[in-house]
Amino acid sequence: MESLERSIHQHLLCQSLVPHDSVPAELLTPPASREPSPARLRAKSPVRWRFLRAVSDAVQRLEPDVYVPTPDDPQPGRHVQHLDFNHFRTIGMRRSGEEAVRSRFVTAERLERVLKEMPHLGSFGATEYMDGALNKSVLRELLLRGKALAFRGQGSRGRQQQDIATQTDEEVDEDLERLQDCNGLEALDLCGCVSSVFVQALDEIVHEYFADDVAEDGTFTPSQTTIPSVKRLGLRGVTSIPANVLTPFVLAFTSLTHLDLSGTRCTSDLLAALADSATVQLKSFAIARCPRLTSDGIADFLIDGLPARTITQLSLYGDGTFVTPLNE
Repeated sequence: MESLERSIHQHLLCQSLVPHDSVPAELLTPPASREPSPARLRAKSPVRWRFLRAVSDAVQRLEPDVYVPTPDDPQPGRHVQHLDFNHFRTIGMRRSGEEAVRSRFVTAERLERVLKEMPHLGSFGATEYMDGALNKSVLRELLLRGKALAFRGQGSRGRQQQDIATQTDEEVDEDLERLQDCNGLEALDLCGCVSSVFVQALDEIVHEYFADDVAEDGTFTPSQTTIPSVKRLGLRGVTSIPANVLTPFVLAFTSLTHLDLSGTRCTSDLLAALADSATVQLKSFAIARCPRLTSDGIADFLIDGLPARTITQLSLYGDGTFVTPLNE
């Protein structure tokens, strides 16, 4: 009886119309008759991979015991929507200080290449353990991606793209085209980033894209360029960014719902400018341990500020080191 069942099972496998092996890639796509353009390479369709995945799933449903090799995804980075270095540590790896400086795990070049492979990235988190990799190219890759740049004061739909390219170099134009095809970030966490590389890079980015005029005292005037895609911005512990850079940088995010400025050089001028924003609707706001804030500045923002009307979570923490400026 068992031999009969085995023979019937083998007969069904032989007569089955479902292929038992994955379809070779060369049978699905004919060889190119000419060299494709760079734009065509960037817009490579994943239809072939989807077909292979569908064939594999169909075989597994009909014949669970049949092994089907998993098709290789030519662009796995397009599935990544969240990149966070919160748990990244170099402590305990038995590396000397010289090795840690000479051969870093997270470098600016590696991080930039990784970000370029993630067109659908929605959130990014950095820490003080890798902030040396946040140079100007990496920040540009994070902040300028997608059709996020807009003119200040326009609506969220139908924004006119701000022309950020002043060079005519072909490689720069292609890079801008690639950035526009990416999705804009929705959450950006830079908490604890204090390295000189990051501070200098952010200063250059703000001066180039988010500030128009520079006064003699170093004060920046916010430009008309904004980033409306970011909803959450974390700057907790970013103590090395001066106020004249921090202010135009924060004001560039016109659709914030969560903002953490704890432990920064935030001033009352930033709160006053933020209070006039008609597009920012804060739900969570933290200004703990900010020694440069004044009691009147905090009170004016919380009482009269438009973004403060929707706040449901508020942190004004202070301690013996940084006493809260609020008074009776």
